[in-house]
Amino acid sequence: MLKKNERVFADILFGRFAGGENGIKLLIGYNSLFSVVSQKLKVDESEFKSILKTLENEDYIEVIYTDRHGEPFLYITLKKRGACCK
Repeated sequence: MLKKNERVFADILFGRFAGGENGIKLLIGYNSLFSVVSQKLKVDESEFKSILKTLENEDYIEVIYTDRHGEPFLYITLKKRGACCK
């Protein structure tokens, strides 16, 4: 069961996925997502990473950390459990 901040984070993240089917992938800038989430939830970077890890551990998403021209990006796959919550 997700806590309130985790649920709000999930809503923000899942809103960026088009459709809602299992296996949909999203490439998003780390700083861009952190900016949106931190403004909405008033969390710092360590809390942001913790919530992201919780969503991954709870099997809502799969996250791969990468970079694009030196800028950090997240390659996120929406899993079956996450698609159901959208």
